[in-house]
Amino acid sequence: MANPKGNKDNLTNAGKGRPKGSKNKLTGFKASVLRVYEDIGGDKAFAEWGKKNPGEFYKIIAKTLPKAVEVKGEVDLKGIEVRFVKPSRDNNPTG
Repeated sequence: MANPKGNKDNLTNAGKGRPKGSKNKLTGFKASVLRVYEDIGGDKAFAEWGKKNPGEFYKIIAKTLPKAVEVKGEVDLKGIEVRFVKPSRDNNPTG
C-alpha cells in the first residue's frame, strides 16, 4: 500500500524538489531564447514585426501583464467610472 499523501518517509524522491546544485533547465532555455532573440535582430526586429502583426503583438503583450493588481491602503475612487464595452471590429486590435 502506498504511503498517504504528505508522508515523506517513503523511499522515493517525490515531493523533495530539485537537488541542491543541480542545473535548472528552464533557466538555460530562457538564456537560449534570449540569444536567439538577439541573433534575429532584437528589439528593432521585434518592433518591425509588431507593426506588421499588431494582433499577434498585442496577444503577446497581454500574456505578459499581471492578471490582477492588488492595491493596499486607501484609494479615492470618487469620479471613477467603469464601463464594460463590447468590442467591435473597428476597435479590436486582434481583428
